[in-house]
Amino acid sequence: SYIAIQFKNKFAANMALSQAQITQFHSDGFLVLPNFMTPDECAQLKSRARQIILDHDTQKLGNGLFETVKEDIYSQTNGAKTSRDEYFLSSGYAKAVFFEPSAKFDENKRFLGSDEDKLGAVNKIGHALHDYEIDEVFARFTRQDKIKAVAQSLLKQPKIPQSMVIVKAPKVGGEVSWHRDSTFLITEPKDTCIGLWWPLEDATIQNGCLWAIPGSHLHPETKKPIHLKKRFVRIANDPMDPSKDTTEIRSIESEGDFDFDENSAVPLECRAGDMVVIHGSLLHKSEKNLSPQSRMAYSIHLIEGENCAWSDKNWLQRGPQSRYPTTPAFTGF
Repeated sequence: SYIAIQFKNKFAANMALSQAQITQFHSDGFLVLPNFMTPDECAQLKSRARQIILDHDTQKLGNGLFETVKEDIYSQTNGAKTSRDEYFLSSGYAKAVFFEPSAKFDENKRFLGSDEDKLGAVNKIGHALHDYEIDEVFARFTRQDKIKAVAQSLLKQPKIPQSMVIVKAPKVGGEVSWHRDSTFLITEPKDTCIGLWWPLEDATIQNGCLWAIPGSHLHPETKKPIHLKKRFVRIANDPMDPSKDTTEIRSIESEGDFDFDENSAVPLECRAGDMVVIHGSLLHKSEKNLSPQSRMAYSIHLIEGENCAWSDKNWLQRGPQSRYPTTPAFTGF
């Protein structure tokens, strides 16, 4: 397992990354920061996530199913067919609850099972938990000075386009195949996405911890961050009706993608409350949770707000110039 032994410090409110940590991040494509959260913060976010799930009325709010599949980690399954419907595409300013494909509902979209069954049938909650108007508990955690300090260590003007809770329930928590976050979160003229990931429970090989291929964010010859070829894009089929939008993986002109040796992958086993910082071009994955222990995590993604623009090709749209003009634009800290 990857253990950042040299970074065992507790995190103060204004603690920026050291130059050694920044150098390691740019070399490996990730950074593990132990003891970033307090036990109380972990407990509070776990409790709030459980309450969001139990309060979610699938008959009124929807019962989107979510399945992670090869080369498309944003596949939404609806019955026997795969689609990305409005429930997913409009979740950029919401705390939408997405269920595992194995979840059972009646003809009226009522969940079939007990509260504990429901808690164990959810894949994730997304994608605007970091906004106070959406959820005060997650927003209060996200906007802390200690997170701002880390973000500003890596980006000049960090903004937060996305946040989510990944439940990874016992026995059913789905696999997330190899992917790079910048495929799904596009900025122009260059990729700037960075992920911050907090396990709210211990993350082990047995319950589906993250795996990463060190250095896979770099061009194998130039050793500079690669510009990705594959992009997950939103397609406006009707300019006046975003509910008819669809998505697809497209290849664009660029340096291209490169093969990396999966045997060089390392497991990022973490204790509850650690933080993993992930470069947007880093290849990473997590296996299905086959254990009896859950592996709930909270994550946000950052982008550069200085001299960079959020692409209108992104699946996630919000703000006055977007497909959902009544929603607020992204903000920073």
